[in-house]
Amino acid sequence: MTLIRGFASRRARAAGDRSPTSAFHGGLLLTGILCFQGLLIGIALLRYDQDRLRALWHALSLTEFGQQDTVWFALALAVIVYLRLAMSRPAGRYLPGWLARRWPTEPKPLRHVALIALAVLGFAVAGTFLFHHGYSFVIDEYLAEQQSEIFAGGELLATLPKPWREYHAAILHDFAHYDPATGLWASGYRPLFAAIRAGFSLVGLASLTNAILTALSIVLVALVAQRLWPGRRDVAIVAAVLLATSPQVLFTGMSGFAWSAHLCLNLLWVWLFLRGDKAGHMLAALVGVAAVGLHQIHVHAFFVLPFMLGLLGSRRFGLAGFYAAVYAAGHLAWLLWYDVSLALTAPAVTAGVAAAGSTGFEYLSRGLGRVTVLDPVGLGLMGLNFFRLLAWQNLILLPLVLVALRHWRSLDPALRLLTWGIALSLIPYVLVMPNQMHGWGYRYLHGLLGNLVLLGTYGYVRLSADRGQAAAALHRAFVIAAAAMVVLALPLRAVQVDRLVGPLARADRYVQSQEAE
Repeated sequence: MTLIRGFASRRARAAGDRSPTSAFHGGLLLTGILCFQGLLIGIALLRYDQDRLRALWHALSLTEFGQQDTVWFALALAVIVYLRLAMSRPAGRYLPGWLARRWPTEPKPLRHVALIALAVLGFAVAGTFLFHHGYSFVIDEYLAEQQSEIFAGGELLATLPKPWREYHAAILHDFAHYDPATGLWASGYRPLFAAIRAGFSLVGLASLTNAILTALSIVLVALVAQRLWPGRRDVAIVAAVLLATSPQVLFTGMSGFAWSAHLCLNLLWVWLFLRGDKAGHMLAALVGVAAVGLHQIHVHAFFVLPFMLGLLGSRRFGLAGFYAAVYAAGHLAWLLWYDVSLALTAPAVTAGVAAAGSTGFEYLSRGLGRVTVLDPVGLGLMGLNFFRLLAWQNLILLPLVLVALRHWRSLDPALRLLTWGIALSLIPYVLVMPNQMHGWGYRYLHGLLGNLVLLGTYGYVRLSADRGQAAAALHRAFVIAAAAMVVLALPLRAVQVDRLVGPLARADRYVQSQEAE
């Protein structure tokens, strides 16, 4: 990384140019180098003895990297070369006229963002059945599905039949709560995502919950962008395109993970917070409490922490106190939800919340007990996670984000806080959970993709400010990158998702079709 920065800085000094354009070209170079490194890592993983690889505890992260991202890194290198040529040559040679016309010359944000959101909704709905097969592939998805069915049945907790209780350790996952005295059980995650899914199940749309939330996220990121840059009519479309052309966003939107809900509620929170009025802050606090209760309480907590510190730094103590009180009550309620549910469901057996209320705090102590500092394997896995994050985003996003960070001092305060939210959100994963196991991209930062897209949108604003040749070159690169994601990345990822999920989904349906219990 030092070598890359030195190379880019020498080029800038030689040209006497510290403009946004030089930062963008440096970012494009860095993206190319990272893709080449990712390609080499992927080839090494594919050449490694697969039996020995599968024996490792973090095997799934490694095998998915090798089998899914190696091909894309090779394609990405070709796209980056094409982008560089397109930016340095006349438009007609590398950007066909029909493609250039796809970008509106007179942006109509409402219409175009609505069309993008509808396209995302259609793709995610179709992919839910065609590629993800409506199947809960990993335990996080399965527990959310099971908990939603419990809620839809009018219960808070499910009861394991007596003949099966002695086998509860084999039947229920470690991530489930189980009370041996009553046979009651529930997901070990916070329940609100399951409740949202249960609500959609009432109209037969449970499996499309994430597709709908993803489409809403497209609208929300556009609304936030418009609020940040009210004088630019194109920013809403830029932000919507950057988010909509992220394969991670689209394919996670076909899954049963809670992460699509995190992305949606985080963006809704930012939009409400930026209103700046009493109603906006009251609604933002309520949305924040909801986000805390989606599945893991730390996800929203680290996202919102910089904003709370920002309120203190600007001496808005009353508003900071309001948020602190609401969030404290919300965190406590979600920590105790299972214990309260247990006391309500079986009051004659349980001794009440005071005696039973250890489950939520046990969750916190268990997490703190897993903290490791500078673990080499963990740091290596985090490095792979960042490569996976890069591989599942629009190729132009990283260069645009680097342009924004290059102009840190001129960043809107909200963008600085969003940037700090990304940095702080990495803390629990570096220290406690470096191994994401399965994910389309890097799912642990999925709720922060809106932050990255808004930073990238600011990079676009800086680059296009002069409306000259640099802006025209950026326009060509942006359109080509978006087209490459649609034409190359999405079909590739669709095949990969189907190959991984499809066999298990078909096996599950076969088992379910048998009459035997």
